[in-house]
Amino acid sequence: MFSTRNYTRSDLEKLRELYVRAGDNSLWGPVAGGRQFDLLLQRPQYSPEADLFVAESRGERLAAYADVMREVRIGRVVMDLYVQPQFRRKGLGRRLVEGVCVRASSLGAQRVHAFVDETNRGGREFLSRAGFEPVRRSLVLERGGGAQAGETEVDFGGISLGRFRDGDEQQLADIQNRSFEGSWGFCPNTADEIGFYLAMTMTHMQDVLVLRDGDEVVGYLWPQILERSGEEGGAHGWIHMVGVRPDYRGRRLGKRLVEVGLRGFSERGVESVELTVDAENTQAVTLYESLGFATKATKIWYERQLP
Repeated sequence: MFSTRNYTRSDLEKLRELYVRAGDNSLWGPVAGGRQFDLLLQRPQYSPEADLFVAESRGERLAAYADVMREVRIGRVVMDLYVQPQFRRKGLGRRLVEGVCVRASSLGAQRVHAFVDETNRGGREFLSRAGFEPVRRSLVLERGGGAQAGETEVDFGGISLGRFRDGDEQQLADIQNRSFEGSWGFCPNTADEIGFYLAMTMTHMQDVLVLRDGDEVVGYLWPQILERSGEEGGAHGWIHMVGVRPDYRGRRLGKRLVEVGLRGFSERGVESVELTVDAENTQAVTLYESLGFATKATKIWYERQLP
């Protein structure tokens, strides 16, 4: 009744619809829907014909997909899997997982990672049955109520606050990589990948805040404004990443950057702001809580080791 296979270009329209339906259950979230979906198929170091799998019903309706995000530089691939509710418990997910694992091995990865919401009992049980084990938690934090934390002028102690400019993708990649080197699950980015993520979220380089000490870039904050889907509607803010170079930490620069970012969201009419943080990064969690963020959801990362 069902077949699983690699993606072909003839699947484009049906797969776009399926990604929209996945919404928040997708690795990419609701931004993967509609006009932005096509960008996913053009991301750097990616081949949809090899890295994307679909399950098809006899009526040529797509029932599920599994997508591979290559992060072989840190020995893994990240799997994005979605099965439509009416087609679950039919073995489709398991067959797609096995296809992903074969592909991951061929790329030289040692493990496959996937995440699921802590409240999704069925998803957690499925991953456990498919040979995955929980290895990490991340928190989705949310803050509302305007820009109270950033209403006064922010003093960076002689370090200048500015913005990146078009063509600064390599500089943003460099500071991001230096800020998060050694962090769990962080894969160093290239300038091409930075350009992709900027386009994916419809963010402009000039939106990214940057701290400079003379000519040295020492910190940054990457804000995004995304459209909510479904009943919530409207726009909400998302802090994609905020980082400070290790040798500049301990000066409260990160907190002050977030304050400026929150004020910027408020000035653009956005009051609800979200971000994701590693649950074990207690210092960052404490910082965000001091700025009014609270836990909205918990994501569980699962891992399957490859032979």
